[in-house]
Amino acid sequence: MRKYWTYSYNIKTGKVKKVMSNCCITGRLGKFVVAQNAYRTDVGPYPVTIYKITAQGLSKVRKLTSYGRSEVFVGKKLYYAAYDKGSMKKAVLYRCNKDGTGRKKIAVFINPSEFGEVLIGDITDKGCIVYQAGVQYRYTYAAKKMKRIR
Repeated sequence: MRKYWTYSYNIKTGKVKKVMSNCCITGRLGKFVVAQNAYRTDVGPYPVTIYKITAQGLSKVRKLTSYGRSEVFVGKKLYYAAYDKGSMKKAVLYRCNKDGTGRKKIAVFINPSEFGEVLIGDITDKGCIVYQAGVQYRYTYAAKKMKRIR
């Protein structure tokens, strides 16, 4: 795995300052950001953490998972997928508050193929797209059903 670094740029002074190591911001809602903490050269899961923006830089609030993907703020909530120890055969989609509290399991997706993986994308407050075994499905949270779309 490779590492990320996050910098801030002061518009008034034109100076750049390193504010955090091992942090790539992937989303922001108000003073909270979600970040992946390691760069993977494959599609594998990575550590996901929530930080708060402060006058001193970023302050760690909570680590969401050691094996995550697809973290995105939707409205006032954060959605993310968590995997088991790097295997991408099973994904659990969670929703929580912007600071990581109030976590709720939304759905569990398991790829039936022996060497398959599950990817989640296009997450909204109504549903998401699930990719597994070379097929795309639209999953609707309220109906708790997947419909093949490709």
